[in-house]
Amino acid sequence: MSSTQRSSFEVKEQDLGEFVAALGSARASKGWVNCTPGVPEDYPQFRPSLFAWLTGPTPPGAPIVTLMPGVAGQPDTLGVLHAKGRIGLHQGSTLASIPSSWKCRQDHNRRGLLFEVPAVANEDLAAVMVAVSDELATVPTTGAYLVELFTRP
Repeated sequence: MSSTQRSSFEVKEQDLGEFVAALGSARASKGWVNCTPGVPEDYPQFRPSLFAWLTGPTPPGAPIVTLMPGVAGQPDTLGVLHAKGRIGLHQGSTLASIPSSWKCRQDHNRRGLLFEVPAVANEDLAAVMVAVSDELATVPTTGAYLVELFTRP
């Protein structure tokens, strides 16, 4: 039985070096990486009930962007949980932060977006993850990002 190790740290948009290294570690260990933009401390926090989440509109929030390395020759995937609902990517809409060569596999109002990621350098991937989290945020962001790295020994 394998265990998963977790580490987290904050990066600034101007210095993504530690984030780039984390992406390399996740890819090497078949772990994953989450990235969430920082929200100003004085911004009101939303705490909707489970009932409201199941039935009502999604409250504003900061996206969670997750890279899952591919296994057995499959491409990496990038998931984005966000509060904007369906974007319409299957109907030809685009996101400025996502390269046009990336295939959208899912655009769901609750489960978010899921993209197939072709072979791309960790530096470019970190930049895309930061950009898409800013593009889909429905709250103000600070330019800092929480990165969570999960690795498998």
